Amino acid sequence: MEHPVAKGTFVRSKNRWRIFWMRRDLKWHGYEPNLEVQSLEAFLNVVDRDEYCCFFG
Repeated sequence: MEHPVAKGTFVRSKNRWRIFWMRRDLKWHGYEPNLEVQSLEAFLNVVDRDEYCCFFG
């Protein structure tokens, strides 16, 4: 069983990654505490820390 918890999209014009999380409505929403990061590694760190319990509950 798969359940999407996070999505990162690369914004080429800014050379940054945008972070999204899936809410109960099954739609992707911008991760307000940290909307953008500079690298894919930083994106993975934000998801791994999950400080606000948005990604893994």
